[in-house]
Amino acid sequence: MRLRRASRRDFLRLSGGLLLSAPILSGLLSACGGDDTGQVPLGAGASGGDATMAASSTAGNEESSPQRGGTLRVALTGDPPSLDIHQTTDSIVVLVASHLCETLFTWDADYRPVPLLAAAHEVSADGLLHTLTLRQGVTFHNGAEMQAADVIASIQRWATISGLGEGLMEAIDEIVEIDTSVIEFRMNAPFGTFAMALSRQLQGCAIYPKSVLDASTETDLAEVVGTGPYRLVEWKPSQHILVERYE
Repeated sequence: MRLRRASRRDFLRLSGGLLLSAPILSGLLSACGGDDTGQVPLGAGASGGDATMAASSTAGNEESSPQRGGTLRVALTGDPPSLDIHQTTDSIVVLVASHLCETLFTWDADYRPVPLLAAAHEVSADGLLHTLTLRQGVTFHNGAEMQAADVIASIQRWATISGLGEGLMEAIDEIVEIDTSVIEFRMNAPFGTFAMALSRQLQGCAIYPKSVLDASTETDLAEVVGTGPYRLVEWKPSQHILVERYE
């Protein structure tokens, strides 16, 4: 049998095929491991693509209206070292904790910062005053309404841990609570990436209740309480992280 040397193009074509098939194989293997509880097990990736593929294979060709409720199982590549977003740039922390906690800004489809927990953001002409108005009626998972004091406490703690937060605080002379929903950041120098800094997810400035932070340290969060669409129910390291929809 003659052996033909693979060209670089052949190698790239083969590699691309393997990469594209990996999520499909993962979804198929996990689907084979299902049980009769009606739950949908997912493959060894936590991406939305894997979830969609596994769920679609379970649904088959049946057409039905979206149904609220059910259980979704997601396999992670490891156990998060923490669920405190302030602490680490580890992406597995964000994969879980970003569903529990939120930031003041997030990114739109074009990767531009847009308000999330903030409702409005105004900057003075000289760039030395940032006025932040918070969304009204946002509650933490403990039922308390998010207010300016919670945001200020979260930013101050984050700034003692994160290099980005420290850089932001160096440009701030003082943070002033105008009322429970309006905060002024009085700067000593313009900080053009203000909204971008507060949009960051990896070791981002998650907003926690001040009451929780008062009981926490820089390294230990007393309780994982956020404003996200899911709340933490139970975390058994190396076993499972159970969250449920926050109504």
